[in-house]
Amino acid sequence: MDSTRKYWHLTTALMVSASLVLSACQETSRKASVRAAGKGSGAPVTESVSSKAEVAKKYSKNIKDPRTLTAYNAHLSEIFKALEKSGQVPWSGLFSLKNWIFGGADIKMITGFIAEEYEVRHQQAVVRQTQFEVFVDDKAFSTVASEEQAKLILRQYLISLYSLRSLSGQELCTLAKQSLTSTECQAIAETPTPEQAAAARVEASKSKIKVTKTVPSVNRKIERADENRVDRVLALVMQKGTQLTEADLLKELTDAGFDMRLFSFKLGKASEVSNPLKMTDAQTESLFKEVVQLHGKETTCFSLRLDGNSKCQVSVERSDLFKVPGHAGYRLISLAAKEAEAESALLTEVFYELNGQDIVEVMDSKNEKLQLLPLMSKGLEKPEVGTKYRLNYLVLKKSETEGKTNFGISGVLSIPGVIKKVTVVDGKATCEGALAEGKDKAQDIILIALDDKLVSSLKEVTAKSQPTAPCW
Repeated sequence: MDSTRKYWHLTTALMVSASLVLSACQETSRKASVRAAGKGSGAPVTESVSSKAEVAKKYSKNIKDPRTLTAYNAHLSEIFKALEKSGQVPWSGLFSLKNWIFGGADIKMITGFIAEEYEVRHQQAVVRQTQFEVFVDDKAFSTVASEEQAKLILRQYLISLYSLRSLSGQELCTLAKQSLTSTECQAIAETPTPEQAAAARVEASKSKIKVTKTVPSVNRKIERADENRVDRVLALVMQKGTQLTEADLLKELTDAGFDMRLFSFKLGKASEVSNPLKMTDAQTESLFKEVVQLHGKETTCFSLRLDGNSKCQVSVERSDLFKVPGHAGYRLISLAAKEAEAESALLTEVFYELNGQDIVEVMDSKNEKLQLLPLMSKGLEKPEVGTKYRLNYLVLKKSETEGKTNFGISGVLSIPGVIKKVTVVDGKATCEGALAEGKDKAQDIILIALDDKLVSSLKEVTAKSQPTAPCW
């Protein structure tokens, strides 16, 4: 593996594993599973394509691109990237065929839905999908395990593709043009679906009127048979993962009875993902300047498992430009915390100062969100079973000034890990790590902060974490 690929690997691995680690923390004690309800409401659905923009305006504060979600980036992003590299369809852009609305509406009051999924333990609806919207109960969604969230997102995505069979040719063309720029589809737009043609014949037989080319729009709920077709495709995607190709998926969609008219269009490009959880270069630069300013400050070091705290002094050293082969230069930062009476430092960690990092967002049992930035270490050169390490994060505080989002530091979180297993394949080591146990501060989960406001929440979400070993 050359240096460029190795660097990409360790960056991607850490960002993905960090999101998994911290989502797992909150899920272990209250994992929830999601199940399809099996059918829609049966209520008449009268939405038109034009109403999609009106709904988007009404729920503008609650609309979220699923591609910005932690679960998507942890479990689905690489699948969609590989899929798009193998063909011409902008697969991830097809999320925009529907408005994805998180919160802002009482999901129990959403009527005329075509499909529903619910959280099994409490039997509460998590998602209700209508013809042009996917309504998500964000509080219920947050209680679902990361892997289950990803599966739910993927399943609703497939249902959204399956439900296109309910649209007339003109509606489908209009929707595609609205969702993907520069789409061309006029020549194909007049072709009705088999369901629409059948419905038109039924209406014609009732009124004894000859069937014409004008076909009424038919809005169908998702029945159990439809669910089975969707689940068939879902199983293929989950089984093949990043090995799935466009040819594989198109064949499976066809065999499962999906409406394939969309894929005969000349589809335009998807809109760029605006990820509110990815830091800009300017935000990163400002944040790490604040990290450097911690040097020489007295603060409090909290031992989260021992329920103790002590005054400690922070020291920070920042290297000159550090060159990473094949990439722009990055700096190394060394951060240490030393208790007043101690001879050695309680904590000494070295990590990269990197641009374009993803923020990990977690929620505690009080539904309070915490935003953390993973700090990427240099990695272990010779990992062995029993080797100890730490996975570190900056605990962020978010603020808005003159329409701009800024991030500051609320604390530094350090989680101890120990390598349990090392496997070497083709000269490359992969490791399995676990939360390190210990009865002294040096082996505890450490939080460096000015006050104890973060202690209870971070103690909860890190209690059963599995810090990924930096073996790259």
